Amino acid sequence: MEVKMNAFQNYVPTTRAPRSLDMLDAGQYLVKIEDMAFEDDRTGDNAGTKDWDDVNDVLYLYLVGEDGVHHLRYYLNGYWKYEDLLKDASFANELRHYRKTACDTARGYAIDVRTNRRVLSKKNTDFARQLLDEFCTAAGSMNENRIEDMKACALQDLKGKVLWIELTPEILNGKRRMKLLRVAGNMIGFKSPARANVQSGLVMPEIISSNGAKAAW
Repeated sequence: MEVKMNAFQNYVPTTRAPRSLDMLDAGQYLVKIEDMAFEDDRTGDNAGTKDWDDVNDVLYLYLVGEDGVHHLRYYLNGYWKYEDLLKDASFANELRHYRKTACDTARGYAIDVRTNRRVLSKKNTDFARQLLDEFCTAAGSMNENRIEDMKACALQDLKGKVLWIELTPEILNGKRRMKLLRVAGNMIGFKSPARANVQSGLVMPEIISSNGAKAAW
């Protein structure tokens, strides 16, 4: 009876430095979108106690660079914060219908007590879509060096794309984490060094050169 040889007996390993799976810290990095998934804000790493009933769709992206990895999530919808809703004249006569979430004090969502759902904000939703559009445009412009030639990548084609990202620290629920501040095309990079202690959202992709940026993939 012939004994089948295990193929690994003839396998010759190639010298290859182990990849770092440390979390990327603040800075500018060239990263590859190694994986992606369509989730929602009640499953996986998003699961947890929530005192509202609605569900928000999520695009999860796993970004890999030579120095580490970054987990990125884009949310389909944006919502009113309770403190902002209190100041808006359009809600002045209906404040009794709203409460502040008790489980997410960092974001402070407004909850409609009649439906137990978060209150959709067109402004915040439009901004959330803008951030995703900017990311897809940077990812879809791997070989372009002029902003006029940039074109957004379809979500289904994001895996394998390479782009520049800048991360900045923020404190959320008492924990320090890295937040995506801005993005740029692979061949374009950023025109300025990494910014420090920025708390605003992501800005439009920038052009010129990758001056001060750190190649991390």
